[in-house]
Amino acid sequence: MEQKQRPSYLRMESPWPWLIYLSLLFWPWAARPPTPFEISVAIGSVTLFLPIYFFSHRRSGWSGIAGAFLIAGIGLAIAPILPSASVYLTYAGALLGWRRSERMALGALGALLAVIALFSWATHQPFYFWAPALFFPGMIGLSNFMGAQLKHKNEALHAVQAQATRLAAQAERERIARDLHDLLGHTLTVIAVKADLAAKLIETDQKRAASEIADIQTTARRALGEVRHAVTDMKQARLGAEIAQARMTLAAADVRLELAGPLPAIPSHLEQPLAFLIREAVTNVVRHAEASCCRIDLRQVENALRLIIADDGKGGTLKEGNGLAGMRARVAELGGAMTVNFQDGAVIEAAFPLPVEAAT
Repeated sequence: MEQKQRPSYLRMESPWPWLIYLSLLFWPWAARPPTPFEISVAIGSVTLFLPIYFFSHRRSGWSGIAGAFLIAGIGLAIAPILPSASVYLTYAGALLGWRRSERMALGALGALLAVIALFSWATHQPFYFWAPALFFPGMIGLSNFMGAQLKHKNEALHAVQAQATRLAAQAERERIARDLHDLLGHTLTVIAVKADLAAKLIETDQKRAASEIADIQTTARRALGEVRHAVTDMKQARLGAEIAQARMTLAAADVRLELAGPLPAIPSHLEQPLAFLIREAVTNVVRHAEASCCRIDLRQVENALRLIIADDGKGGTLKEGNGLAGMRARVAELGGAMTVNFQDGAVIEAAFPLPVEAAT
């Protein structure tokens, strides 16, 4: 059954869900009733806040920064009346953290915290105002900043992978076209010429016609064998294209790819799982490893095909996410086994059993 998607206005990238925190503006009234003046100030500030907030949400450039500082200005202006107006400062910090430029985001966030600190000192604000007014905008702003940088890096990685996929597919199509032309172009021409000659000789010189037909059969069988051999090579080439894409993806992250040796013969049922393992492992290296080198070793060992992908990154505590779990499941489906070691960099080793005819 297809899972029903969440409405767009309830998704995390929408500005609507975050308005729930605006209720913190009114929390002091749970302890005491507000004055009419406080109510009018709160309603007026919300009326000013909402259009600026929706305008500034995820907006890039200086317009987003200006909107965030206008929201901060609302909070500081009514702070002497409603100390809970520090919630506006939190919204301002959150908006500033989403800047694409690292320098712009950190600079604007630092400037906001400096303005809040200066205001609190100049107006002698109590601890219960300036402490949350500095802590929450800073913490949430930095959290959004790190989330934005990860999002931008993932977007760049996906763009590089998509470009590498397009280039690899184009190169593969060109290679297949050349191979088919080289394999079949001349052979089919010979078969066509000999068939025409046999047709002309069938009534005048049957012996020679039979010889030409026999040559046609021999040529056709030879072409069939060449096509089968080419198909086997193309299967290995597809895995080679995946490795070529991996090289481009790693190079975009300043990681060098090393191959331990030439690719062995790959059974058709292992092509897709091996390509998936290499793609997923390379993605993990780019995102998490902070490595300078990644090594791929694919070879046949007795009656098994063994794949080792190792990097010289930071390693650390073993934490298996969905990617590694998916890799392990694919290997298990084929009767293989996979181990992961994060002690010295990351080392992923998978072994697939080979059919008897492939192993001999």
